[in-house]
Amino acid sequence: MVVTQAIRNSTAQEIEQHIDYLYIEWYQTSKRIQRLVTADGEDMAIRFLGKGQDLKHGDILYEDRHKVVMVSILPCEAIAFTTTDLSVLSLVAYEVGNKHTPLFVEENSVFMPYERAMYDWFLKNGYKAEIVQKQLCNPLNANVDFNQHKKFTFTPPKGGLSLKL
Repeated sequence: MVVTQAIRNSTAQEIEQHIDYLYIEWYQTSKRIQRLVTADGEDMAIRFLGKGQDLKHGDILYEDRHKVVMVSILPCEAIAFTTTDLSVLSLVAYEVGNKHTPLFVEENSVFMPYERAMYDWFLKNGYKAEIVQKQLCNPLNANVDFNQHKKFTFTPPKGGLSLKL
């Protein structure tokens, strides 16, 4: 079965048909082309060629009267960090971004896939972080789309730019 887009997003409680789960890891959510197998053994080919098409927990990829194929993100070992101090949160987000580690947000906590070096950084700098089993479902996307940059233009002033030292 070839899937080019998710039909809708739902919870298991809202589904009346048999649910055939497609279990994936957090890092598989952004892969555009992949071959996977559902829990019931159904082969799935994912071909998401459009922009912004990522798999999400609860996405329904196939539906008929008897069966639904639903995405389920597996829990993994993650670092959890919670703070109400925005300056501390900003510093942590900056450091995590410098290491190109994906960051996930839920309520007032941030989560990242467990990496020993990152966990050691938290401990070394006196931050209280813990290792938990967590479904990483809400990625924080700080990437800028290249096409968005093309929309902005800069026109220098008529007299030119002057630099004052």
